[in-house]
Amino acid sequence: MIRKKKKNQEEQDGKQLSDVLEELIMMFVIIIIINYQKPDANDDMHVSKHSKHTAEPKSKKLKERE
Repeated sequence: MIRKKKKNQEEQDGKQLSDVLEELIMMFVIIIIINYQKPDANDDMHVSKHSKHTAEPKSKKLKERE
């Protein structure tokens, strides 16, 4: 009886460890995804800034044509 209890507890500990490992892996995956998305957001901001700068001269050219 005692041996069976020890084996059951070892199996439960193993399951708990695997669950903890799964949670850690998911956390790392989420962190990596967030870190890869941050530079993309910055690039979008840079693009929008450049598009604003290029939009101004075009509007000036259109005004000159009119």
